[in-house]
This record gives sequence, C-alpha cells and structure tokens, in this order.
Amino acid sequence: MAKDDPLFDLLLYVLVPVQWGVLVLFLLQVGEPGLAWWEATGRIASMGILCGIYGINVAHELGHRPTRWERDLARALLLTSLYMHFIIEHNRGHHKRVATPDDPASARYGEWLMAGGLRSLVFSFVSAWRIEAERMRKEGRAPYGWRNEMLQALGWQFALVAVIGAALGLQVMAAFLVAALIGALLLETVNYIEHYGLRRTRDAHGRYRRVEHVHSWNSDHLLGRLTLFELTRHSDHHWKASKKYQTLHSIGAAPQLPTGYPGTMMLSLLPPLFFAVMHPRLRALAEKERDLELAGWGGGKQRSSEQGWPDDLPCRPAQPIVRRLRRSPRSLKHMEAATVDRALGPRVQELLESLLDRFELRRTALLPLREKRRAALSSGDVAHLPDTAHVRNTEWRIDPVPEQLLERRVELIGGCTRSELINGLNAGAKSYVADLWNFTCGDAWSVMRAHRVLERATRLDIAYLDPYEGRVRANPRSTTRLLIGPRPLHVLEPSVLVRGEPSPAAFLDLALLGTHALQPLTERQGGLYLLLRDVQGHMEARLWAQLLDEVEQSADLPRGSIRATVMIDSLAGALEADEILFELMHHAAGLSIDPQGYAADHIAIFHGPDSPVFPDRESVGLNAPFLRALALHLIAVCHRRGAHAIGAPSFVLPPLDPARVKADYQEMLNDKEREAADGFDGTMVVHADTVNAAMAQFNKVMPLAHQLAYQRDTAIAPADLVRRPEGNITVDSLVAAIRTALRCLVFRWQGKAWVVQGSRLHDRSSLRLALRLLWHWCHSRNGVVTATGLEIHGELIGYLLRKESEKLFAEGDDRTKALAKQAVQLTLDLVLGDAVPLEPQA
Repeated sequence: MAKDDPLFDLLLYVLVPVQWGVLVLFLLQVGEPGLAWWEATGRIASMGILCGIYGINVAHELGHRPTRWERDLARALLLTSLYMHFIIEHNRGHHKRVATPDDPASARYGEWLMAGGLRSLVFSFVSAWRIEAERMRKEGRAPYGWRNEMLQALGWQFALVAVIGAALGLQVMAAFLVAALIGALLLETVNYIEHYGLRRTRDAHGRYRRVEHVHSWNSDHLLGRLTLFELTRHSDHHWKASKKYQTLHSIGAAPQLPTGYPGTMMLSLLPPLFFAVMHPRLRALAEKERDLELAGWGGGKQRSSEQGWPDDLPCRPAQPIVRRLRRSPRSLKHMEAATVDRALGPRVQELLESLLDRFELRRTALLPLREKRRAALSSGDVAHLPDTAHVRNTEWRIDPVPEQLLERRVELIGGCTRSELINGLNAGAKSYVADLWNFTCGDAWSVMRAHRVLERATRLDIAYLDPYEGRVRANPRSTTRLLIGPRPLHVLEPSVLVRGEPSPAAFLDLALLGTHALQPLTERQGGLYLLLRDVQGHMEARLWAQLLDEVEQSADLPRGSIRATVMIDSLAGALEADEILFELMHHAAGLSIDPQGYAADHIAIFHGPDSPVFPDRESVGLNAPFLRALALHLIAVCHRRGAHAIGAPSFVLPPLDPARVKADYQEMLNDKEREAADGFDGTMVVHADTVNAAMAQFNKVMPLAHQLAYQRDTAIAPADLVRRPEGNITVDSLVAAIRTALRCLVFRWQGKAWVVQGSRLHDRSSLRLALRLLWHWCHSRNGVVTATGLEIHGELIGYLLRKESEKLFAEGDDRTKALAKQAVQLTLDLVLGDAVPLEPQA
C-alpha cells in the first residue's frame, strides 16, 4: 500500500490535462477520411475506456477531496465523459443511501447487469436533479435557478458537444457520444459488482444501520488495484469516503469478490454464471452478519433472532437477552421515583433497548477473551498480535481531531457532583473530565444523580450553595470543555433490569448521554467527548466504535460527533495501541495513560510465589522503566496516527503553604515539564489548584496548541513495556497501602468516591493498586520488608488492618466504625484470597 504522499496527488492532477489531451487527439483522428470501420471502432472503444477509468474513476477520487479546486478538477474530468451529474448524486446520494432500495447504484439480489445498469443510468440522473433542487430550496433559492449545479453541468456538456459538432462535424460528435456512453457503461458495471445483493438492515425505528465494511464488495487483486487506483478496496472507501485511494485498506472481514474487478466485470456479462458464483457467497455472508441482508426484490431476507457474530469472536454466544426494558419504577431498585421519571424516559429506554438488542451478545462474547489474552501474556508471550500486523505497518490516520478539541494542554479530572462539576468548569483547565467510574460511587443513586447533574452541566445551567461563599454557579462564559468518562464494558448496573438481568453500565451511560448530553454538547463545544477506560484490545475498541455509531445515528448526527480518548490502563491495551486507534478511526481523539491502573494490571498478569514483587508505591514514579516506555510508545503511536497523546493524571495535592513545597509536589512539576518535552499534547491533574502549575510547565515547552507534528523515532519493544521497577519495601509504605484501602472503602460506602491520604488524592485506581500490592506482597516469597527482612503474611496484615482502622476512625460515629469493621474484613478476605483482588464496584 502506498503512503499518503504528494506524488500520488500529483499523478491525479496530471491526468486532467492528459485526459483532455487524449480527447482532443481522439476527436482529430476519429474523423480522418478513409478510416476503416474497425479502426474507428477501436479508437472509440479505447476512448470510452479512458472516459471510464480517467474521466470518471479519477474524478471520483478528486470529487471526495475537501478543497474546491480539486473538486473543480473532478468536474473537468467528468465533462470529458459527459457525466458531470455523478459528483452530485454520488457524494450526496449514493454514499448516504448505499446498500438500500433507495440507491439506484446498488444492484439487487438476482438482478441482471442490463437491468441494474439501466436503472442506475436513469435514476441516478433523476436523483441528482432532486438532490440539487432540494439544496436550492434549503438555501432559499428557486429550485432551478442559475446556481443549480445540474443546470450548470448540462450547460457545459451541451456546449462541449455543440462545439465538437460545429467544428468537426456530426460524425465526430456521434463518435464522442458513443465513447462517453461506453465510459458510463463501464462505471455502471463497476457499480453493479461493488454492492451486488447487499442491503443494510433496519433498526427498531425503521432507520437503516450505519454503513459498515460488510456493505461493499472488496477485492485485493493486483490488476484491478492498478487499473482503478486502489478503488477495488471499496469497503474501506465507503466506511470512510474522505480517505485518499492510496491509503485504503483491504478489509479481510469485508465481502470478497471471487476475482479482481476486470474478471468479475467479465463474469457479470454472463448472469447465470455470475449468480452461480456470487449467490452462495451472499447467502453465507447474510447468515453470518447481523448488519446485512440480501437485497432482493421482496424487501430482503427475514433474519433469525438467534443470529451469530462473525468468526472474529471464537466464543460460544451468550443467551439472547430480553428486548424490552421494564418500565415499572419497582424494577429500578434503590432509585428515587423522580430520578426514574426524569432520567430514564422513553427515549433513553428506546436507545438502551437498541444497544442491548444489537451489541449485548458481542459484549458478553468479548469479555471471556480477556482471560485468554492475559493467560498468553502471563506465560511470557508478550508480543504484538501477528494478525494485526498490517494495521501497525501501514500508513493511515484517524479522522482529523475537531478544531474545538485541538488544544488539551491541561485537563482536570474529577467527579460528577454539582460542586465538582462547577469547580471543574470554573478552574481554568482546557477540559473537565467528569468521571462516572473512578471518581463516582457505583451505587444506583450516585450514578443517576451524576447523570442528572451532567444533563444540567451540558448547558452550564448549574449551581450549588457553598456554606462560606453562598451560591456558586458555573461561569456561563466558560470555555472549558466537558469530557465524560462512562463506565467500562465489564460493569453491570443492577438497578436497571432487563427481564431480571442487570443491564451493562456502559450501555446505560451511553443511552443517557446520547439522549440528554449529545445534542447540547455538540452545539456548545462541537461534540460529545468521552474518556474510555479498561479497553483491553482492538476488538473491544471495535465494539465501542459500533456503540458510538448507534448513538450518533439515534440523534441523527454525522459520524464523528462523538470522540473518545482511550486511557491505556492494561498491558493488552498498550500492545494494541495502533489497533485501538484504527478501530475507533472516526471516533478517536487520542490515548492517555493511567499509571496506577497499568501497574495494577502488571501485578495481575505477572505474579507467583517466586516472582519479583513491586517496591513501595511511592517509589514507582513516571520514570519507572515500564511507565517511561509506555509514555514514549503512546506518543509515537498517537502522533503517527494524528491523535493526541495525553499524559498521566497527577494525584499530588498542592502545598498548603506555597513557601514550603514538598518533594512530591516538586516531582509532579518535573513530571509535567518532562511530559511536554517528550511530546505529549496535554496532561491531567486531579486538583483544581494544580491546574495553573501544570499549565505553566507545558507553556514553557509547548508554544503551540499541540505537538501532533512531532514524530518520535524511539523504538519501544514489547519487553520494555513490562520491565518491572526495582526498589525497597518499607513499613511506611505497607501502612500507607492499608490506610488507602480502608479509607477508600469506608468513604465509598458513605457516598464519597475519592479520599485524601497523606499528600495525595486517591480514587478507584488507587484502591485497586493498594489491594493488589498487599495481595502480591502477602503471596510472594519475596514479600519482605527490605530493611529488616520481616515477612509480610496474613497475620501481620490482619494486625495492621485492625490497628490502623482504630487510628483512622477512632472519632467516627457508630455507623462509621461499623463500616470500618466491614472494610477490615473485606480487605483481609481480598488480600488473603487466592484470586487477584478486584475492588468492589460500589
């Protein structure tokens, strides 16, 4: 595959004068006296082939370009084929209606080439008239005024034919008309095979599904690729029409033609033979793909509700879920009636049903694959996936980052309460990330309250009453973007039941955000921007992309209105960074780092009684070998693909006395300066009073809005991503981990998602890391206090848990002390258990 370089573009531009030069030469020679009929026929046929390949196919490529002058070059080429209406109908009609009965160029199942080509010729012309007339009406002009591009096109074409007839005679004019017709017939033959028999399915509301790879035939045969400038990779072209031809990928999961375009075109001239070859492929494809049905005359094949997923998921499908969401408030446990009425209205329920109907089987099939991948990594097979090498080794870029999201110098991350959202939006950061997972308690009341507050925050119509400052409102002129972090794919929401089964929390969050936040945020900041956690590989990223497509379609917004930054918090995600961005192509904004989550994942994968252990949490800074390698790896991947690389969140609190800066705060400032110097486009902080300090460090190094143009050439091997940090284990760190676990559990049960311990703020990822450190130290023979050789075992952990609990909650009320006892017992159970501990969801 060629790279996206100007040489290919120059070749296209040169073909415009070449095509016109050949046309002039043809007109001068085809009317020569004494020319034999077979010579004239050969010249007309040759010119007709050029009209199809250069006059229409190259114009097709240039017609999708964003600049006006390139589209004018496309019109100049189409003029040589008398097919100028193509740029109107194709760009604004065909790409919108492809693989539906409304598209004239999509051939039906069992339809002969002659019938399909004739229908496309006639109705594509009619469609172009309707599209242009509708555009004129929307602009408040007369439908058939002089600005109508169809009238302009016909004017140019009649003028050209008239000049040829007047200057060279009717015989030459007739030859030109025949050559143009041959070019048009070649186009319609290509159209016939590109979408033959494929039709998109409809959702529950009767809308056609978004265009996917399965809705176009793909071919990777060399002759067709060379002849049509890579357009034979048609599935990728329809998935992303703005991609230049030379950057199109051959999608293995797309329908594959039996041979190249030239061979299939010849085959289509013999309909019985063509059907014998194509129909078995079509029927097998329709049985496998949920988003596809056969485009027959009778409206398509009825599909089974037990439909499976493609073979890229080697799992046993889960049992089908119920299609209807219970509407009784009694099915929404622990939730106020007002919350049910307001947040889970009919639109939310319809969207949630649609997401469940289409994607729950895939979600439940994907989750078991995590353990298979982690088992391979644990066995020492730390490597990139061989099956996705083509994604890593070829040149492609995500959809351009929206202008409103280009500068992300410092982003503040926090919770979703009124005060947190208002203070976050008023703190002066470029973005405030409202995290529904790490910084929000997992009980139903907290989650639904968060969504209710987010709905108000999207319009900046939010305030709270401060006991000291009085009423505090979100600044209505705030330029801070609102990013939202939905819950991960593995989390369930037990308060919203579907036939007694908890619904996936991610689906519920997307249904609520798509209904209440998508439209107002698109109007205010250009789109809904998300932070995705726990994306453990490209297949999960593909599912997220499909979910986001569905939400956008439900709101009737263009693809790419939702953009996601993926926080890399697992080794599997780090090894598939390229693939994750590729799958989220239209929705990707960048990648970020979660050092605590990444370290906790490292412990979960590489553990054992004889394995080395992690040192103190305080000594595992961003300079730790595996975190340093991860940072440089993500910068290189992101900038190569046109995505933002966002640095690690800083959990260090600002000093109470500015004159006395602690060492950990100074280390945080050094980390931010190094992130900017390394090439990150922004970073995250968790305290509003550290926004300006982090901003100053980035301002010193990064004068522009981002550093997307900076390309790192640092080679990071997979082994670098798992190089374990070294250091000591101290009693102080052991006690700090125990205190973090106890505080986080008790405070979360009391409704507060984060706590302050020492000079740091701790969230869900801090709790996870603390539990896994204690578990690993307790289960490894190397888990000893370095200075004294004291072995870390269950009795010591139990003693310290009880002792520290008494210290921490000595002044608490009876309820707090009761919760502290539960926290001690739960922590002890998790730390002494055989399985790697998972933090409680609540």
